[in-house]
Amino acid sequence: MKRLETKAHACAVRMTAFCMVAILSYMGVKPALAQGSEKHSASVAGSEVGRLWVERAIAPGFQHLAQQSRNLQQHVEQGCIEADPAWLHKTASDFESVVKAWSGAAFLRFGPLVEDNRYERLSFWPDPRGVMLRQVSGMLQQYQGEEPAVPIGQSSVAVQGLPALEYVLYRDKGVLNHFLSADERRPLCRYAADLTKNIASVAGELSEAWLLPNGEYAQRFVKPGANNPVYRSNQEILSEGVKALSTGLQFVRDIQLAPPLMGSETKVAVKKAPYWRSGLTGPAIAASLTGMRAFVLAPDLLPADQEWIVEQIEAELGRAAQQANALPLADEAVPSPSLRQEWMLLGRIVDNAKDLTDADLALALGVNVGFNALDGD
Repeated sequence: MKRLETKAHACAVRMTAFCMVAILSYMGVKPALAQGSEKHSASVAGSEVGRLWVERAIAPGFQHLAQQSRNLQQHVEQGCIEADPAWLHKTASDFESVVKAWSGAAFLRFGPLVEDNRYERLSFWPDPRGVMLRQVSGMLQQYQGEEPAVPIGQSSVAVQGLPALEYVLYRDKGVLNHFLSADERRPLCRYAADLTKNIASVAGELSEAWLLPNGEYAQRFVKPGANNPVYRSNQEILSEGVKALSTGLQFVRDIQLAPPLMGSETKVAVKKAPYWRSGLTGPAIAASLTGMRAFVLAPDLLPADQEWIVEQIEAELGRAAQQANALPLADEAVPSPSLRQEWMLLGRIVDNAKDLTDADLALALGVNVGFNALDGD
């Protein structure tokens, strides 16, 4: 009952027609178009669902990440020591582009992204024990000399990805501090160049794996069958996609939004949020939600009498992305009830989208979301 009251409150705030349908769905009452449909419906996309997901959402997302990562790498490798104002501005802009591109694809947490620790190599976060800070400090000491003892791509995942790069760029005496001398900048620039090179390399591997017609994993995803070592049926493709969407929404709700709200009824602990140093918390979360919205729209998943499910998920994700983009950050030591309310509202909208995915979309497609990578964390 408490959960239903939470949904009703979120609806009152947003004043959308979709909300009543979400509440009715939670109560077990389906809209008229869906009445009488006890069995799940096959995806309208049929055997094409894997190909449509790859061509319209997955491959473009990883190609975009690879391109933005290469752009950042090329820029950081030139002009870092001199670091004129234009260089500093473009570095921050390119870093933001990479963070958004990564966030838009990070929910695709299966296949190539989980192989070879690629996910952690790109984003070792959350990091409640501060492993990254300790290990990056050690890496910076090594960069004071000639070369690190171990190439960065073979080092701990904590020192390889975007959180490490953000720290090197945005810490008090980081690359984007234009008051540093050339001698102070030199080890930072060397490490930043290696970081961007490593990020671009991993992103390139992901793009290649998902690019049709030759990408190995893309071929498996679009052609399920008895000889396919990963996917035997189209239903397994649907299950993988819906599970990725559900897990992505859970990550935003439980890992990105919930921890900053814990421990106080008046404050937001923004330093527990992603990308707080660069001020990209809101844009990163918005990009994640936008990527998931594109994913759910890529194929025609449901027949006309059940289109309301996808339409509601799309609407909730669109509203959530808009809310995230406008999400303000503040000094976490200062009470800010209004900021806290904005964070809580975003969490409710994301929760609505996850409920629709798990309770309605999964049921309509006949798939079981089951356990995911976040369960037990």
